[in-house]
Amino acid sequence: MLTPADMDGRKIRVQESDMHIRMIELMGGSATPLSYGEVYTAIQSGVLDGAENNEVSYVTQNHHEVAPFWSDTQHLVGLDYMVMRHDLLEAMSEEDREIFLEEWDKTMVEHTDLWQEETDQAIEAAKAAGATFHEVDREAFNEALAPIRDEFLTTEFQRDLFEQVRAADPEQGSDQ
Repeated sequence: MLTPADMDGRKIRVQESDMHIRMIELMGGSATPLSYGEVYTAIQSGVLDGAENNEVSYVTQNHHEVAPFWSDTQHLVGLDYMVMRHDLLEAMSEEDREIFLEEWDKTMVEHTDLWQEETDQAIEAAKAAGATFHEVDREAFNEALAPIRDEFLTTEFQRDLFEQVRAADPEQGSDQ
């Protein structure tokens, strides 16, 4: 699937999420919410044509065995969060808080680096097992997904946050 037209009517597993369902619909697919544990057999038996996934899960769940074609749409970006209660941070001495925040930042960088290493290893493992990875027409996918912003970013806060995130990543074009 290199363009949204290639997804026409294809049954794609999604999380049970209005936004995930809508993204697949906008790209031309038939969104199919299904338990993650059922994906392998559903693809194997033809119930599904494909699924959304990250590269690491694609390999660890062996989805590359039954769906050996990876289309790098980047319509979703996985984010991991570290959270804590504000009162705990405020209860720290200024010195401890400074050390904590410094280490927090280091941890986020290290996590990102480790995730990239795992992703690279997963891609190599999938390729070694016969899977192929395809670049897609991102402009066509971005255009197909453009309505999602208006549909799901309904408050000024959400729109501002979205723009801040986009502005923080120099690789993100104005259409993403």
